[in-house]
Amino acid sequence: MIEISTPTSNSISDNDVETEQLNLALTAEEIAFFENLKPKFDSLKKNPSEKTIQNILNFSKTL
Repeated sequence: MIEISTPTSNSISDNDVETEQLNLALTAEEIAFFENLKPKFDSLKKNPSEKTIQNILNFSKTL
């Protein structure tokens, strides 16, 4: 039997990867672009009420 898996080393999602190392791969213009986007992404966060979450869960169980 052949075992196939996705390697976890050298992954950009590893917690060991420092932000500083990632920034070295980006130009100053790219860093400024992403820094400009951060507040816009924060404005997209939603905190639904418990009732809303329960309604969604109840609806998903009916399908």
